[in-house]
Formats: sequence, structure tokens, C-alpha cells
Amino acid sequence: MKKMKGFGGRSLRKGNDMKSLMKLQEEFQRKMEEVEKMYSEETVEASAGGGAVKITMKCDYSVEEIEFDEDLASDKEMFKDILIAAFNEALKLVEEKRKEIAERELSIFGQLGLGGLPM
Repeated sequence: MKKMKGFGGRSLRKGNDMKSLMKLQEEFQRKMEEVEKMYSEETVEASAGGGAVKITMKCDYSVEEIEFDEDLASDKEMFKDILIAAFNEALKLVEEKRKEIAERELSIFGQLGLGGLPM
């Protein structure tokens, strides 16, 4: 019977190796829960229109605050364009911050050959 190869080229045998694999899976799941909590606590700020619109967003994609210049609201088209630009910038910053957190917190799993981790 051919042996299955596991992480790092080790053979997976019944018994201890499967227990180790299950332990690794549990550890990974626990760490992912911690990372998700970090996402809900970390915030980014983005602005557009020379600071006319500012958006504060958490890394779990929830919007914390939107600030805007009252005078801007009178020109609906310009306000809409600047608001969209601010949201797009905030989303970009959230993605960058999520990637940074995941790479930092989940680096041990990448070293084990678990590439393509969710961000």
C-alpha cells in the first residue's frame, strides 16, 4: 500500500500522524477565529476630494463613520462621485490591512505548506 504524503513530505500513517493532522486543523481554525476578531477591531481611514469626504471602516467591512463637507452636499453628482471614490479607497485599504494581518498571524501555516490562505 502506498503511503500518503502529508505536510513537509512526511508520510501520513494511521494513528499519531492523523491525530497530529487533526490537531493542526483545530489550531488553524482557532487562529482563523482570532484573525477574524482582529479584523473586527482594526480600522482604516480613507478620504477623497481633498478631504471633503472621509470614511472610517473596520477591516470586517463595516463602516464606522462618514464625514463630509456640508457644502459638498449641494452638488449631488460631485458628492456621489467623491463618496464613491472614498469608499473605493477605504475598501482598498481594508484589503491591504487584512492581507497584512493574515500574513503576520498565519505565517506559521504558510511555512507548513498551506498556501492560498483566505484573507
